[in-house]
Amino acid sequence: MSGTSIYNVVVFAHNEEQRITRCLESILAQGGNGLQYIYVLVNGCTDDTADVVTRFSANQPKVIGVWLDVADKAASWNHYVQHLSSDADQHVFVDGDIYLADNALPELLAPLQNTTHVLATAAVPASGRSRVQRLSNMQRWGRLAGALYALSDALVSEIREERIALPAGLIGEDFLVTCLVKGSVEHQQLFAPSKRLKVVPGARFYFDGRRIIHWQHWQAAMNRLVRYQVREHQLKLLFHYMQDKPSAQMPANISELYTELAHLIRYQYRGRNTPVDMLAVRFIKRQS
Repeated sequence: MSGTSIYNVVVFAHNEEQRITRCLESILAQGGNGLQYIYVLVNGCTDDTADVVTRFSANQPKVIGVWLDVADKAASWNHYVQHLSSDADQHVFVDGDIYLADNALPELLAPLQNTTHVLATAAVPASGRSRVQRLSNMQRWGRLAGALYALSDALVSEIREERIALPAGLIGEDFLVTCLVKGSVEHQQLFAPSKRLKVVPGARFYFDGRRIIHWQHWQAAMNRLVRYQVREHQLKLLFHYMQDKPSAQMPANISELYTELAHLIRYQYRGRNTPVDMLAVRFIKRQS
């Protein structure tokens, strides 16, 4: 590719007043001349994230705060793609609670800028006890990590023009974006490496580890496990619903499937994880 590629960064920020500045500084430190805008999607916050972003952006013209009422990453993703994503060659998606390792952005963007067949690149975690296993799984199956990845404008423009939208309320948008990169919303796409998606070990990100030293930390850890299990049920419903359907026919809200496919929502014996699955099913049924 000739000339300087222009890219946007979109940061998802929900109640990240303690970490959002660190995240934005790590992006700006390596943004380079190609960085056009950093859109910070402040969604459904109940803390002072909006004030922190307002103060930070006052001295950083490339940083633009966008205020969204609902705390929903999938809906925020749709908002960026449909309304803010024009006029860039690449698009980088970042969670507001992480920060980038040195040279992460150049490493992440290089395959998109130097090849035509790669539509998405995935960064990898540099912290966490399971980081080695996560890297192995990402490379083996060809998956994105939702905390940091990049998409080509060819893909984003196609999604925008075909009005493909992630279902609001969906947990784990990176699984669905992985499928869109590979061409269809099918369960098998989560286990099928594709030349369209490249995992980049040199592009790394950090996140804060969690020390469970108080009952509230135990509660947060349990809530996270339940959330992950809700995600598994949501994906099962969505893949079932999307059989033989084009991507543009995804439901507007994942909760639409809770009633339509209620017969598929049931917990199973999972050893010591059975209580987590029971709580996940209970949560879904309350949303029906």
